[in-house]
Amino acid sequence: MNERAPVASVLADHSLGELAAALPGATGVFRAAKLDYCCGGGISLRDAAAAKSLDLGDLVAKLDALGANAAPGVAPRETNALIEHIVTRYHEATGANCPS
Repeated sequence: MNERAPVASVLADHSLGELAAALPGATGVFRAAKLDYCCGGGISLRDAAAAKSLDLGDLVAKLDALGANAAPGVAPRETNALIEHIVTRYHEATGANCPS
């Protein structure tokens, strides 16, 4: 049985924001690839890679190397609460704007 296919599928279908919150080190991968996981965090890894013509398999491999086996446990409700907190605390409170 190929263990990597299910992990790749799970990772590709989670949003950038979910992965950034659930997987330590993912934000570094996203920054290197110039993927917006903050304001653009609602888009899936698959869609974000396609929009920037990036190799999805390469991104998944980098995330998997970080210990992506924990990613299937991503809990969207908790992630959404964390995102809301970050936006309220660091964007609205400081007047910061996300890059377009």
